[in-house]
Amino acid sequence: MTDRIVDAWEEEADEAEEAASGSNWLARIVIVAMLVGTGSGSALLWRAAGGGSLLPQSMTSSAPSVAVVAKAATPGDLDAIRQQITSLNQSNQQLLAAQQAEIKRLTDQVATLSGKLELLQRPVTSAQAAIPPAKPVAPPAAAKKKQDTAKPVAAAKPEPKPGVDPKPTGAISTGGAPLQLTR
Repeated sequence: MTDRIVDAWEEEADEAEEAASGSNWLARIVIVAMLVGTGSGSALLWRAAGGGSLLPQSMTSSAPSVAVVAKAATPGDLDAIRQQITSLNQSNQQLLAAQQAEIKRLTDQVATLSGKLELLQRPVTSAQAAIPPAKPVAPPAAAKKKQDTAKPVAAAKPEPKPGVDPKPTGAISTGGAPLQLTR
């Protein structure tokens, strides 16, 4: 009995899927047709209202561009255009001359500053070269010999270096923690 119910249910599901796929195609065709009709109708209304051509002007006609060229060909207009070009050329040359003068002025300033910088660096390098490196001070040889003969050989201990304190002063780190410097 349950097998019959399952088979009937599967058949109904297959029929529903077939019906849905057919209506999907029909719905898509209707939507596309409506979009095409809306676009075409909008374009016709635009043209009727005086909206002009929807195509670029270069594709519609070249008559207006010919009229502009014919109008600009009068001798008075050509003289005016020549004068404008001449004045623009002169102003550009003046700007170029001003820029070149400014570049020359800035170049001279940079050269002066670099010369002053070299003059400042020379005393520093010569002063650093003039300072002799620090040499360790050794005790006189005569005093050392006198000390060696006065001490018994069996109780000889290494002598501490002059200028070095044998006992450290200050904090000692035993756990690896950083210490604060006190001066």
